[in-house]
Amino acid sequence: MTKSDAAMFDEEELMFDDISKERSQKAQKKNLASRRAYVRMVTNLGGSLNLELFCEKAPKTCYNFIMLAKSGKYDNCPFHRLIPGFMIQGGDPTGTGSGGESHWGTPFRDEFDMPKAEKHDSRGVLSMANKGLNSNGSQFFITFKPTPHLDGKHTVFGKLVGGEDVLDAMESVPRAPGTEKPAKDIRITEVIVYQDPFEEYKARLARKLEHQSQSGDPNKKRRAETLEDSMTWFGQKVGEEQKGGAGQGGVGKYLKLEAPVTTARSADEGKKKRKTGFGNFDNW
Repeated sequence: MTKSDAAMFDEEELMFDDISKERSQKAQKKNLASRRAYVRMVTNLGGSLNLELFCEKAPKTCYNFIMLAKSGKYDNCPFHRLIPGFMIQGGDPTGTGSGGESHWGTPFRDEFDMPKAEKHDSRGVLSMANKGLNSNGSQFFITFKPTPHLDGKHTVFGKLVGGEDVLDAMESVPRAPGTEKPAKDIRITEVIVYQDPFEEYKARLARKLEHQSQSGDPNKKRRAETLEDSMTWFGQKVGEEQKGGAGQGGVGKYLKLEAPVTTARSADEGKKKRKTGFGNFDNW
């Protein structure tokens, strides 16, 4: 890692700390929606999955997903693994189940030990697939039912808030005989980000620096310029606590449910085959 890479890493960690830090009960209710992301995962099945991302509970994981989405890494990406009654897995551009890198190009840490981390407690939970401890990349899965045995093993970072009919259609697609691969192509065509608290955070601090630099007081301006020289591009000295801001947002403001899609054929009744490797779920 170069010095510039290390500096960027430190600045991102400051941002993650600010997004995830505890608020007062009153501020928590007011600012929760502004600290979450809302995205639409468009599929080739004629509909979309609308997802809410828990940026305050899994900031690094959510940032990774958003940055990959914005850079087009999930465009035309297949869902390569389907287990009806359990989950569907995607996010590997190679479609093999063994590929896919994180936004940083290297595996990153789990966040299932974060304060008040979300659990695999319902249908439609969005969680990271991995090869083991701290091995997250680009692959993720969406549950078809509560899967509490995955708590403490995989990082939950979002949930389905619209497009249940599309998830139903995915689950009903048959599988290729003797495999966990969908017999019919299920693919992400694009991921649209409607709200990104990380981008808003950067913009807010950039405006603060700009305001300081344009102050009419020459002495104040000089102090601001000196301060800016000693600050990161997030506007915060390394090691100091950052201040977050309030915002307005919500699921309904950004997402509208798609029209129902035609349900695919009945689920494959063939023999389920266990396998090892990337995203292995023991005793599912």
